[in-house]
Amino acid sequence: MRIAVYLNDEQKPAEFFDPGSVCLFEEHDSAWKQVAQYPLHVARTMSLSEMKTEFTQAMEAVRECGDFIVCEQRGIFRVFLEDLGFRVWTSTGNPEEQLQEIACLDSCSSEECGPVIYPRPVEGEEDGVYSVNLIELMHQGVPLISREILIPFFETTSFTRLEITCDHLPRWFEFELPQLSLRLESTKKISGSSDIVAVVVPEVGERTCPRGRTRRSCGCSCGG
Repeated sequence: MRIAVYLNDEQKPAEFFDPGSVCLFEEHDSAWKQVAQYPLHVARTMSLSEMKTEFTQAMEAVRECGDFIVCEQRGIFRVFLEDLGFRVWTSTGNPEEQLQEIACLDSCSSEECGPVIYPRPVEGEEDGVYSVNLIELMHQGVPLISREILIPFFETTSFTRLEITCDHLPRWFEFELPQLSLRLESTKKISGSSDIVAVVVPEVGERTCPRGRTRRSCGCSCGG
């Protein structure tokens, strides 16, 4: 297993604006060894386009690992990482200890013993209304790729309304929601915060069988 992390000159997880390198770690006999190091330089004086170009080029070297430890929980660089398909973990200090924790959680997840994090029905609401708080999941240490959390729900669950609390609107909504016969009904800022609540609904009423399931999964014979 391989995991990437951005470390400063003191070999501690750092913000991407701090001097440092993207380091790739690999597990050998339950021990973690740094196997590669790639320079990265982004500055606050760069334009957003320049930052993304520099950042994306550096991440291509470690993209195959799939997991990335970040120091900051929010910000444009976490959005960039999600867009590149990384599972994003928040740093808690010692990188060696956290690497092993991630490996254990990944193994547990593959054995289907991890916590259920799908959207849940909203208590007190009519059937078909669900919600999920991606920010709370992030604080609980769940590796956040909104696509991995939401697409399985969209593909397998009939619903009338899904309320998603997040700090930014997933970019993949623009092209995936129409393919799944869904639409973004509204977005609303949470008072006193930069976070938002996004509401996703079916294009018409409630789907008795999600169309995405016939396109991506198996086991549905209703014809969509």
